[in-house]
Amino acid sequence: MRICFVGHAFHKLSRSHIFFLDILKALGSVEEYYHSPDDPRDPADDIVAAIAAKRFDRYIFWQTEYIASELLCATEVGRMILIPMFDAASHYDETWWQRFQMHRFIAFSRAMHETLQCAGLDSSYFQYFPEPAAEPITFAEPEGAFFWERRPMERTNASQVRAQCRALGLTKLHVHAAPDRPHHRIAQSARLAQMKDGAVPVSVSGWFDDRAALDACASTFRFYFAPRTQEGIGATFLEAMARGQIVLAPDAPTMNEYIGHLSSGILYDPDAPLSLPILSKSDLDRISTGAFQRVRLGHERWLKDRERLNSIILDDRRRWSYSDSAASFGNLLRREAHERALRRSVD
Repeated sequence: MRICFVGHAFHKLSRSHIFFLDILKALGSVEEYYHSPDDPRDPADDIVAAIAAKRFDRYIFWQTEYIASELLCATEVGRMILIPMFDAASHYDETWWQRFQMHRFIAFSRAMHETLQCAGLDSSYFQYFPEPAAEPITFAEPEGAFFWERRPMERTNASQVRAQCRALGLTKLHVHAAPDRPHHRIAQSARLAQMKDGAVPVSVSGWFDDRAALDACASTFRFYFAPRTQEGIGATFLEAMARGQIVLAPDAPTMNEYIGHLSSGILYDPDAPLSLPILSKSDLDRISTGAFQRVRLGHERWLKDRERLNSIILDDRRRWSYSDSAASFGNLLRREAHERALRRSVD
């Protein structure tokens, strides 16, 4: 099978999609293309032309549905699989998605999956979990926190996280200053330089060329702040949970699809980020253990679900049931019945 993979340019650096590429490469030969819609100097015309000039058995669009839209007339019906990410695609309405009625979707966010289903599209939902450590690690800074400031100009930034650390009684914050958009680096560096002193001292690191160095830095601290208000999958916070770190994250997809509040992490209201629970050491130990166990069990389910994923990519026409009731038609019927019952009780 010849597979065309079109990915977001950022993931070429972060390699957060490597688990999926490995799956594709086990199924056939893969030709990779990358593009970023955030770079106005790099229009997608060249990539669209290059793909249109070739023939593939399967076209995979990983967070590049805007390129898939340009290739609808150049590919055979049913050969596209789109994998949109909730953080980048939640602004599209149902009308926009319906142009892909003759193709298929894979969603790693339940919210994204339900949006696609409401548009009448063929979507399959999966939850990816990384392989956990053999056992939870011991943290050198048990009362410190790590935060990768990816979007310094948005609400989830170092200033907010520092205030949250103060509210939690944490004694140290480490900020990994590697923004998604390079032109934010100068302003980010100047602001972080002013934050090094105070009630919660701030240490800073820059971009690591070696991914292992980033992981070593992050795993020093027991607390891990999710870097963004929304995520597509959220590989970084999942990897933190896999180490047994306590992740604090906005109560929004995909974080609230993976994290159980006060059982495997801490979810906070994005509009009230300082409204945080008061937790004892035993509470924190329990949450840390819960995070590790959540990933351990989730990874086992992910491995068992790989056959279904392979089947969907190959389009072998096998029928699959799925145990996630929130993503099923039966759950939709139950929800509507519940809403009718509530209306009757109000009347």
